[in-house]
Amino acid sequence: MSKQTSTTNKNPISRIVAKSVKVDFGHDRAGSMCNLYLDNKKFGDFHDDGWGGEADMSFVSDAKKAEFVKFCDDNDMANIMINDGWDFKKDSLNLHDFFCYVADKAIRAWDMLKEQKRIERSCISSLVYGTDENRTISGWKGVKNLKEMTTHPVNQKNLQAKYDSIKAGLTGEERIFNSPEQLTALNITL
Repeated sequence: MSKQTSTTNKNPISRIVAKSVKVDFGHDRAGSMCNLYLDNKKFGDFHDDGWGGEADMSFVSDAKKAEFVKFCDDNDMANIMINDGWDFKKDSLNLHDFFCYVADKAIRAWDMLKEQKRIERSCISSLVYGTDENRTISGWKGVKNLKEMTTHPVNQKNLQAKYDSIKAGLTGEERIFNSPEQLTALNITL
């Protein structure tokens, strides 16, 4: 079968989405499980119990298995994996490897989206800063929305002072997660 690169998306793996995700169970909390969807149609289930050994995979039908195999062939999944650190297994990559690889990528994308939503919720009521791995949330007791801080000049001054203090203390890769649009809407001078 001929190999071709998807012209509609530079990252064909983004067409695969994990739903009903469960993570952080099993030995050392390394387990994960999910349903996998290709172009919004369920094609299989992934289950890694987190206790070592191979993960379990199942397809919802032989037709969906054939669609996944075609997806892997059309997008040269072996080459994608080899370029992503799987070169140690370049001569023996198989369907199980492809399935586990896309499941891992889909679960990571799900986790990143979940974390992004958590950050966005925190930014409503607090100034959030730090790195992607380690963030600090700085808020005020009783304040559910930072807009409340702009209703009184003293609170506005405190908000600006806290922002300035945080900005001055940032080091290395640290950043403020609140958007510039939100901050300027709060009358904070950037």
